[in-house]
Amino acid sequence: MMQEPAGLVNGQMNEGMVNVLKDLVTKQTTQYLEHEEDRVDDMIKKLDNMDEDDIEKMREVRKRRLKAEAERKHKLRQQGMYFH
Repeated sequence: MMQEPAGLVNGQMNEGMVNVLKDLVTKQTTQYLEHEEDRVDDMIKKLDNMDEDDIEKMREVRKRRLKAEAERKHKLRQQGMYFH
């Protein structure tokens, strides 16, 4: 007779194993969400502390990135390698 893997009864997880997994997933999800919340809070604080010059610098950086991306796509189109 073949022995089932630990934690399985009739091919299914026992209730204790299910609860352990639920607790583990809940803990990891909570930790991840708390980390993300802290990261978003930090971003909001930085934005709140920005003045008009800072915002203009961000616009210029974004504009340069968009131009560079447009140029890259244009070159790929010319080579027949970009279809979007």
